[in-house]
Amino acid sequence: MRTIMPVILAVLLMGTFGCNSLHPSYAALDPEGPRLFDDPTLCAAYRGGVYHGISVRNILTEINRRGLINDDEWGFVRTRTIFVGMGECALLAAWGEPAAVSHFNPDPLITVPDQKQFLFRRGPRNKDTYVYTRDGSITHWTD
Repeated sequence: MRTIMPVILAVLLMGTFGCNSLHPSYAALDPEGPRLFDDPTLCAAYRGGVYHGISVRNILTEINRRGLINDDEWGFVRTRTIFVGMGECALLAAWGEPAAVSHFNPDPLITVPDQKQFLFRRGPRNKDTYVYTRDGSITHWTD
């Protein structure tokens, strides 16, 4: 009966919330849950502390297993600060999930590196901060 309960719960969650919610909900039942997350989801989940029942320890273990954040970045992640050159995963681990992410190319006729704009709403007044990355590293930000 104990082995059937997680399966029944997963089926109920799928029926109640639809297929879009199955991934995180099922991951909470699975001790290997963080392995199911894509890199951005995993990194943003670190900032949340507990993500769909998965402890930050399991999230941290998976981030380190994948080598997504280097030793120099971890000190900044822990203090929730960012710096030019910091990787996107470290940014998400430090500040959490952004309100929006835009991919952009200033000149569509020229092939350029991957460029993104992350919008974070921070502070008590939800002040907009835009963080810009190129090839996965922070280039600058605006407050």
